[in-house]
Amino acid sequence: MYLKKLFAVLSVLLGMTVCAFAQKQTVTGTVLDATGPVIGAVVQADGASAVTDFDGKFSITAGPNAVLEVSCLGYVTVQEPLNGRKSVTITMEEDSFVLEDAVAVGYGTTKKTNLTGAVSVIKADALQDRSALDVGHMLQGSVPGLNITSGSGRPGQAASLNIRGWNSINGGSPLVLVDGAEGDLQYINPADVESISVIKDAAAAAIYGAKGSAGVILVTTKNGSKEKDGKATVNYSGRFGFTAPTTST
Repeated sequence: MYLKKLFAVLSVLLGMTVCAFAQKQTVTGTVLDATGPVIGAVVQADGASAVTDFDGKFSITAGPNAVLEVSCLGYVTVQEPLNGRKSVTITMEEDSFVLEDAVAVGYGTTKKTNLTGAVSVIKADALQDRSALDVGHMLQGSVPGLNITSGSGRPGQAASLNIRGWNSINGGSPLVLVDGAEGDLQYINPADVESISVIKDAAAAAIYGAKGSAGVILVTTKNGSKEKDGKATVNYSGRFGFTAPTTST
């Protein structure tokens, strides 16, 4: 009696499995956008996947009631129910998250609103009226989270930079890049500075590797501009001063 019931249950289960496999069908389709076929779009359904070719066409095995999920970089992901169809045409829309509203970071992108507190930009106009020995001292008090101190009262002493507190028991200073090359703020002519970006967030500074773990300061210097119609522009600014030790023996 028990064996008969067991065989009956197994027969039902095997019948359901065979039926499930038998229900799957080959589905073909085309993925398009507003301008034409979408190449390289990924189509997934029931654990299977396919990639569109140069004509935007694909072929995949799925059940008649499966839902096709189509995704591609730069497009909004689309979910298309088959409803028994064996041939479909899917239209994708471009993602509204355009480059003007995004900022590239070390391992992805993030919205500008989420990155505002992590990156500070100082233009040349904010530095031109400041009197200081070097660019490092000029930044004092102009960037939130950037701490600038002088180690001693010795004349010509370079500024000590720190971003958002000490991050290591061994100390460490921010990575300074001048037009993409590692440099020193002490040896930069303030009149040559176009803008300075201070990167304080770990995600934004990740692209610079271990040297950027204490923060990154990017200095962009001035260059020629087509807006001047090829005409040379000469600016002169003169000032003088002197330094003296704070204490002497």
